[in-house]
Amino acid sequence: MRSPHFPWTRIRQRSGLTDVRPHDLRHSFASFLVNKGVSLYVVQGLLGHSLVRTTQRYAHLANDTLADAAEMIRGAIAPPGEAEIALDGQPFGQRPQTGQTL
Repeated sequence: MRSPHFPWTRIRQRSGLTDVRPHDLRHSFASFLVNKGVSLYVVQGLLGHSLVRTTQRYAHLANDTLADAAEMIRGAIAPPGEAEIALDGQPFGQRPQTGQTL
């Protein structure tokens, strides 16, 4: 059986991502799903983790996801008419996505 390292090295070189490891892709996979609203427990099952705590280490929340969650609660408790405008002055839920993670 051939080693998977040769094809992986070739793929990384052709894509210009020479420092990416297969394990990095697992972290990205988990982070993308969680930031799109997929339950941590669903991601846990997809990654095959027996403990949700392990999945928590894989899934990194984007700053925009955290800000949207904070705005959501603000919208629930703000006086009528004030919930439509977010703290950054943008209409609620209209913040451009930057993709930055914590």
